[in-house]
Amino acid sequence: MKKLLALCSTLLLAFSAHAAQFEEGKHYKVLDVEKATKPTVTEFFSFYCP
Repeated sequence: MKKLLALCSTLLLAFSAHAAQFEEGKHYKVLDVEKATKPTVTEFFSFYCP
């Protein structure tokens, strides 16, 4: 009986959770940065690498 109640509770909880509708300007902002045409490669070196 406890397993059935847990299953039903889980199913009802899954239906109540849904993704929010994001709005531009309220939840996020669009950046006006130009995209680079060529990717930037940064090389790192450390003596601690095996």
